[in-house]
Amino acid sequence: MAEKNVLVFIENSRGYGRGLLRGIAKHAKIHGSWNFHTRPQPYGQGSSFEHKDSFEHKDNFEVFLRRLEESGLDGIITRELPAPLMQPMARLDIPTIVIPYMNEYPQGLTTRIVTDSSAIAEMVAKYFIEKGFKRFAFSGYDSMFWSEKRKGPFKDYLEEFGFPLHVYNSATVAESSNWAAEKESLSAWLKKLPKPIGILTCTDDRGLQLLDACRHANIKVPEEVSIVGVDNDHLVCDLSSVALSSVDLATAQAGYEAADVLARQMEGECTEDATLIVHPKRVITRQSSDILAINDSKVAGAMEYIRENSRAKIKVEDVVAATWSSRRVLELKFKKILGVTIAEEIRRQKIEKICELLTETALPVKQIAEITGFETSKHIARYFAREKGMTLLKYRKILGKPTAPQ
Repeated sequence: MAEKNVLVFIENSRGYGRGLLRGIAKHAKIHGSWNFHTRPQPYGQGSSFEHKDSFEHKDNFEVFLRRLEESGLDGIITRELPAPLMQPMARLDIPTIVIPYMNEYPQGLTTRIVTDSSAIAEMVAKYFIEKGFKRFAFSGYDSMFWSEKRKGPFKDYLEEFGFPLHVYNSATVAESSNWAAEKESLSAWLKKLPKPIGILTCTDDRGLQLLDACRHANIKVPEEVSIVGVDNDHLVCDLSSVALSSVDLATAQAGYEAADVLARQMEGECTEDATLIVHPKRVITRQSSDILAINDSKVAGAMEYIRENSRAKIKVEDVVAATWSSRRVLELKFKKILGVTIAEEIRRQKIEKICELLTETALPVKQIAEITGFETSKHIARYFAREKGMTLLKYRKILGKPTAPQ
């Protein structure tokens, strides 16, 4: 296969971009030789050309693109840049995949990498409800379409269960960058919220701001306010004294798939209007949400027992015995407080553990079956298909780490 020249403009300062880059690099190593181009300036040689108000930088960028095109540029994978920089890129008659940020279809480009915000919202809503929360909030940015796409489904899902949603939005990212001013208003909003409350933030960075505001307002986390961010950027989630829980995303898999689409486009295959989805994998629980908002000690104890034994082959009778309660009373309390039976909760946590092993490890199905208390691979396969509506291998393919074709 002939070497391809590919321009990649994806930030490596955040976990989302790093995940995409890992997937792209993995595909290039497996399927062919790609010569990657990134920024035209090394660090320390002047300011970035990405500043949207600088005509000089725009000129430099166009010169950079022109030189790449003349030397034989075959494809592009890029974050959405400011419009003056996206325009000359979009005019190039070469395959381009864009990752939107400000606009859903930047410069009319239709081959995109987008995050499944609805699935994120539903996942976090279920996560909080299963922990016993009955009060919920969201904090994001009005000006960002992806933030609104997380808030809307979060609100809709909660309203199906009769739960209202409290919302705090910054009008723009720029406004939230004036942190000294916004921290006061955000702290005031947090103080007024009913508690305990579960809060979804549009990103990990926003979650970090909420943690700071809680500390400023002397609000206990997670006892009063429980917070979950999005992206699972380890460098961000651990920056606060209270580690931030977050939704882990299958970015590496999406990057791998994007590279595959670009490779086919560069070979002349028509794959127009391809939308590549970054799926959420699971909520990674850290200190900011590591609590059960359950006032009943028996139910809280039962939940703790089920979680600690999610790899074992436990039954309802085992849970009842561990709580020194009668089965009838405990079943009634489960249904009233959590809306599920004890057996349903055992199955949910068992499935969650299987999903974790499928996506976070390369263990064969046989070994995962042994770890999670199944006698054979067939038993776990039937169980998983019944509960999740797909096969183990399909789930791993969609949400797991990218691997070479078998």
